[in-house]
Amino acid sequence: MTKNKVFLFGLDNGGKTSIVNSIKNLPEPGDTSPTVKFNISDMIIEDTDFVIWDAPGQTLYREKWGKGVLESEILCFVIDLFAPNRFKEAKEELYKMLDNPEIREVPLILCYNKIDLMGAKGNIPKLKEIIKPEYIRNRPVHELETSIMSPDSILKLKKLFVDLIQEARW
Repeated sequence: MTKNKVFLFGLDNGGKTSIVNSIKNLPEPGDTSPTVKFNISDMIIEDTDFVIWDAPGQTLYREKWGKGVLESEILCFVIDLFAPNRFKEAKEELYKMLDNPEIREVPLILCYNKIDLMGAKGNIPKLKEIIKPEYIRNRPVHELETSIMSPDSILKLKKLFVDLIQEARW
């Protein structure tokens, strides 16, 4: 069975590892320490085999994203809605990655994360104004509000992973 690679990336403290832990149904998905190397997790979602590469988000490690993203079938960029002061930095890092010709046409999921925190939802218009998802070309772009406190949002993310792989097979 082929493993479908999801490259999950974003700035530090965005909640990437917590999302992966929620996908894996771990009892305490939010108890994590900063990621300093790729955390690679194999899992089966709806009879589809995945390998999720959870990338470290600290500035020091971002240069490694270029190698980690290769052979990805889904890109998942996690943005912390509770850190609006970092939206411009997030955009810069996202667009650097999207310039990589080796991942052109790979579907992108924008996870607007920590939607459960007070005031976070109100930051979405500002984020979209900065990120400009409608200007991202050469690939399908999906936007999803996520929170590890909302099992429904994690289920939607898992379903989106499966749907994107099934679409790619057609």
